[in-house]
Amino acid sequence: MICISELTLIYWYRQGDVDPKFRKLIYFNSFTTILLCICANVYYHKK
Repeated sequence: MICISELTLIYWYRQGDVDPKFRKLIYFNSFTTILLCICANVYYHKK
């Protein structure tokens, strides 16, 4: 669900509908999503 909103934001950014100042927000959200996936994998594979 989070990835859909992230992909929509990236799509809008590439079309030029979103201001360039939101590029940092896209990077931050992408980094946070990747970090969440890594933490979830480490947590579940530990068991």
